Amino acid sequence: MSFHEVLKRIGVKNKTIRALQEEEFDLDTLRGIPNKNMISSMKESRIPAANAIRLRRWNQLMRKTVKTKSPNRNLPPNNPLLYHQTSVSMDLLDELVHNNDLRVYLDELMKERMDMYYLGEPVRLKEYEHVQDGHRITHTSRFPKNRKGIFYNWYTEKEGETVPAFHLTLHHASHRTEFQQVSIGSFHVKMDNHYGTIRKILMNLVNGVYVISICKGSRFGYVDQVAEHIVAILVEYFTNTGRKVIRGHHC
Repeated sequence: MSFHEVLKRIGVKNKTIRALQEEEFDLDTLRGIPNKNMISSMKESRIPAANAIRLRRWNQLMRKTVKTKSPNRNLPPNNPLLYHQTSVSMDLLDELVHNNDLRVYLDELMKERMDMYYLGEPVRLKEYEHVQDGHRITHTSRFPKNRKGIFYNWYTEKEGETVPAFHLTLHHASHRTEFQQVSIGSFHVKMDNHYGTIRKILMNLVNGVYVISICKGSRFGYVDQVAEHIVAILVEYFTNTGRKVIRGHHC
């Protein structure tokens, strides 16, 4: 059952569902919110209290169901803050926003190195066109109007139709609620199907060396392959721009 269908069934309004989707919540992230924090977390995202209460009740029911089905199961603890340095991701965003040559270089890597298939068809990187100084410029990355993020979107074509596959997002940390920064992350890859599975990309700077790793969730699959490709691309980007970088362990 899709994210929209589940929330609609428990009485959450369409406007709230759209707001949650725009903030990149999915069923996994909602389930991961401690029940005592649900109301405050939804308030940060400007979700009406009535809908927040419905989500909290649903969250309680999901937790009871898990305990009933598998009383002896050793459930993993909620993801801790780990060792992610938000400032490192923000430095990368600032670099791409203010240095067009580096943005173009990363665009090229994202386009050339993502040699993957989705639904049996090769993925393609979406292109964005805009006018600059009277000239039409094409990029494969997109900045929002406030330039507080950068986005890459891959798609495939199936039976003559365009099908969104997955996207990579780097948000400015100040534009994420506290819960989103911890559970979703400022830098992440997300599947565009109705499951919306997310993998956080963690970046750290340790003794002059950039460490890039993936924070895996509870459900595994194709998104992990995508995340691995993304990390390889970032390693190549940092290496070829004169910086020391290694791939970190999965968290």
